Amino acid sequence: MNYTDGKYIYYVSGLLGDNQYAVCKKEIGSKSLGNHKYKSSANKVRTTPGEAQDYLDRLARKKKWEAVS
Repeated sequence: MNYTDGKYIYYVSGLLGDNQYAVCKKEIGSKSLGNHKYKSSANKVRTTPGEAQDYLDRLARKKKWEAVS
């Protein structure tokens, strides 16, 4: 599930390399193909997409971001 704060969309993405996932963000309406990792000391690279999604879900609840499809 992806989330938005009204300016950015936050999502889980695979990074370069095997088993590397993190929460990333991009501006709404951006055509950018690259991933921009969400900057936070707690946003560590995870080994499964499920672990990264759990972190994103907790972050979204804490920051009161809206879910988007």
